[in-house]
Amino acid sequence: MDVGGVTLKPGCEHYDLRYLVGLLNSRLLAWFFPNVSAPFRGNWMSANRQFLSQVPIRTINFSDKADKAAHDRMVTLVEAMLGLHRQLAAARTPQEQTALERQIAASDAQIDRLVYDLYGLTADEIKLVEGTAK
Repeated sequence: MDVGGVTLKPGCEHYDLRYLVGLLNSRLLAWFFPNVSAPFRGNWMSANRQFLSQVPIRTINFSDKADKAAHDRMVTLVEAMLGLHRQLAAARTPQEQTALERQIAASDAQIDRLVYDLYGLTADEIKLVEGTAK
C-alpha cells in the first residue's frame, strides 16, 4: 500500500501515532481495508483520503480509565514490536532470527487480540477476520 501521509485531526492530540500504527497493521483492518479500497497493479491498494476515511478508527475516551489503558497498552505493544523488528534486522544467526520471529508473531497476536477487544468483536466475527469461519 502506498500512503502519502497520515495526520491527526485537530482535537486528536492525545492519541499517540503508535496507537494508529497498531490499528492499521492489525488483522482486522487488514481484512477490512481491501473491501473499501481500489486495487492497483501488483496487488497494491489505493490509500488516498477517499479510502482511508472509510477505515473505522476506534476512538478513545481518555477520561475513561479502561479506554486510556487500552490506548497505552497498544502504544507499548507497538513500541515493543518496532524494537523486535530492529533486533530481527540485526540478528546474526538462524536461531536468533527464529526466536525473534516467534516473539514478533506473539506480539502480533497480542495486538490483534487488543484490537478485537477495542472493536468489540464476537468469537464468530474473529473467525471471519482470521479466515477460520465455516
